[in-house]
Amino acid sequence: MADYWKSNPRKFCEYCKCWIADNKPSIDFHEKGKRHKENVEKKIDELRKKGVADAKKKQFEEDAFKEMELAALEAFKKDLIDNPDLAKQPTYNK
Repeated sequence: MADYWKSNPRKFCEYCKCWIADNKPSIDFHEKGKRHKENVEKKIDELRKKGVADAKKKQFEEDAFKEMELAALEAFKKDLIDNPDLAKQPTYNK
């Protein structure tokens, strides 16, 4: 007989935010439950929505940068037309 108290190992379910006994029957029973399955579906749905939102944000940023680059190129062309000597001047990075 043991002279000291020893706790049973526990496992934390990330989807349900709850602790369950860390043994095969308890884990299987929990994972087959309705609540767990619903929580897993919610998590997958959240990840899908986040991925779509991130892709839209990235595309919006890329489009904005393309517009800025085109506007800068047009402004540079206009400056060259107004003052052709700008093309002859060297540029130095300081």
